[in-house]
Amino acid sequence: MTSMNKPLFHEFDDIWLKFAGPVRGAVLSAPKPGEPSNILTSVVRIPAQLADDIMTVVSALSRRFPGHYLYPKTDLHLTVLNCTPALEDPRQPSSDEVHSIAEDFQEIVSQFRPFQLRLCGLNVFPTTVFAQVLDESHSLETLRERLRRRFDERLRWSGTHDAAQLVPSPSLSYVNVLRFDSVVEPALLDGINHLRRVDLGHFTVSSIELVTTDKLLSMPHTVSQARFVLE
Repeated sequence: MTSMNKPLFHEFDDIWLKFAGPVRGAVLSAPKPGEPSNILTSVVRIPAQLADDIMTVVSALSRRFPGHYLYPKTDLHLTVLNCTPALEDPRQPSSDEVHSIAEDFQEIVSQFRPFQLRLCGLNVFPTTVFAQVLDESHSLETLRERLRRRFDERLRWSGTHDAAQLVPSPSLSYVNVLRFDSVVEPALLDGINHLRRVDLGHFTVSSIELVTTDKLLSMPHTVSQARFVLE
């Protein structure tokens, strides 16, 4: 266990206070693998050893409270930018659109060197349990802001969408580990609360993938469209 950076945890604490109460006792249903399909997004995959360490913690919760969708360790990821709102037809990315978006990504990602992220603690959204990601160098935040500016230009030209839909909070990063798929037991939330500050490990971001996938980024329904290396 390491000491935590309190300023970086401020947003995560607000999320817990906002959602932990309302989700307690709720009856929820998770999407199934393959639903919906053809989402175009960019992700950082979690390295195998770190994924093992995360799932050791989360699987213990899952065994105590079965019935929810536990992400396979191969599907763990961090979303950099959801590109679907930028598509002319969000249901079906065209090859020309994917190629053009990939060119924008390559230009911007090439400006960055590899950087570290730390995973510390579990938390909840209304439909998921997630591992909190600390971007202590603000590199991911800066990368997202530059991508958002580029997509602002693209979307103003097309006159279709607002780039605010593409990036959540540029300073907020997380890795979904479990989706609620039945009654959210109060004891499950208590267990998550006890893990709000557990140190899950760190890793170096050395590449980003542009993929078409489903809501869960499940391996059988994910196709890599491009890979961008940070050097």
